Amino acid sequence: MTSLPRMQSSFHPLDWAIIAIYLLAMAAIGVYFSRKQTSLDQYLLAERSMGWLPVGLSLMAALNSGMDYLMQPSSTIRYGIVLAAGIVSWIPLYPWVARVAFPFYHRLNFYSVYEYLEARFDLSVRTLAAVIFLFWRLGWMATAMYVPSLAVNAATGGQVDLNTMTIVVGVVVTMYTMLGGIQAVIWNDVIQFCIMFGGLAATVAIAWWSVPGGIGEIWATAAAAGKLDLWPPLTDPAATAGVADQIRSFFQQPMTTITLLVALIVGRMAQYTTDQVMVQRMQTTRSVKEARHAFAVNAAGDALWMIGLSFVGLALFAYFRHHPLPTE
Repeated sequence: MTSLPRMQSSFHPLDWAIIAIYLLAMAAIGVYFSRKQTSLDQYLLAERSMGWLPVGLSLMAALNSGMDYLMQPSSTIRYGIVLAAGIVSWIPLYPWVARVAFPFYHRLNFYSVYEYLEARFDLSVRTLAAVIFLFWRLGWMATAMYVPSLAVNAATGGQVDLNTMTIVVGVVVTMYTMLGGIQAVIWNDVIQFCIMFGGLAATVAIAWWSVPGGIGEIWATAAAAGKLDLWPPLTDPAATAGVADQIRSFFQQPMTTITLLVALIVGRMAQYTTDQVMVQRMQTTRSVKEARHAFAVNAAGDALWMIGLSFVGLALFAYFRHHPLPTE
């Protein structure tokens, strides 16, 4: 049996220097803010002194990750632009978080969502909810660290061991979080936000320029393949003359605008109410008004993020129509 040839490394000394500087900078921010940790309120809530802009950028970076670079373009290639319609979910979500969730938590003198559950119910409810949250976030963080480590492993042609890279990233993140508290986390998120959007802008530009004919060809190819349909056609129009058949056909669709919006609105309503990652960051703002501004920044950033990655998916779809992969 012949083994597959090892991918040649595309990494250069400058790339290694950039990664090293980035990891050291994150650790340095943790060390810097560790000197300011004089109380539990400072460590967990930054004494409610954070401005709306860094909190909003932090939320955007915390709730999105390198996984989106793989998931969103590939899902757009499969399902089309319908996924980008999810950005509309932020509009009906705003009244809930702005008028209900944010004022509610700002009135409470609690550090976590789970303290409220104990006060409202009992310790067992708090413990159960906290355990569920820990398992959910541990799984999410493991994936979020694995994906960029996988990218580095592939880009270096396997020179960097996947497990080693994942452990290094995990140690650095744990260290600056443990030392610097929520302030270090938020400001490192701001840096990550800038890197994420810088990478997205470069990816969009490269994808745009790589397709012969540019955006016009990308749009035309996507339209011809039905990738721009927000309401996908029925699976079998000839067999769906009746109302019951049309309803059955609707629920057989793998992805529709309605189901996507319902899932996102309900999921995000729960997230802004029960997710400690979200609630704790909002609790660091100086007022409910600034929390609302932070939400707007988060929503706008997420919308641009999803639109950009969806465009990359359409560009890749058009590119491989012109440059099909070899069959052997």
